[in-house]
Amino acid sequence: MRGTPGEADAAWQGGSVALVELGRRFTAVRLSADIVHAAAGSDEHTGVSDALAEALDGGPVICDPWGRRYYALTPVRTLTSWRQSRGAACLGHATWLGIPRPSDVAPTGARFSYWIVPVSSVGRVCDPARVAAVVARGHEHLYQAHLDHTSQCPDCNDLSTRCRIGERMRHAVREAQS
Repeated sequence: MRGTPGEADAAWQGGSVALVELGRRFTAVRLSADIVHAAAGSDEHTGVSDALAEALDGGPVICDPWGRRYYALTPVRTLTSWRQSRGAACLGHATWLGIPRPSDVAPTGARFSYWIVPVSSVGRVCDPARVAAVVARGHEHLYQAHLDHTSQCPDCNDLSTRCRIGERMRHAVREAQS
């Protein structure tokens, strides 16, 4: 399936996502939930939705709660300019993305993808510079939260013990920086 409108409609009517090949009409920047939640200052649906809608000027974003990832739809030209990292990678040619029905704008509890920032018009995508700013803000907030936690946590300052929160934060910072 190439993701034609007819194929998309058939998939959506069947209760599935429509598989669309990236790199033809648009690309997607895959963002880790840690980066998005740090940038948004929230991991709640409404907080993340509002923060992304504002930061990306209403550009469309898919949430994949099962994979703990977000996908900001971007122009095809993003492939040539995006700085890849493990926490934010631009996906293009030979990559397929499950596109939710336009009406799927909230989590259903079934672990299916949905639009955390819905498509406002056909062909509308996110400005890659705005997506990069979200990533930078997420990195900054993750790093600062890690510093704040480790400076105050006795277990993080004792090399013989491990704090689970500190370990998770260290992992998120490493993921975001690589």
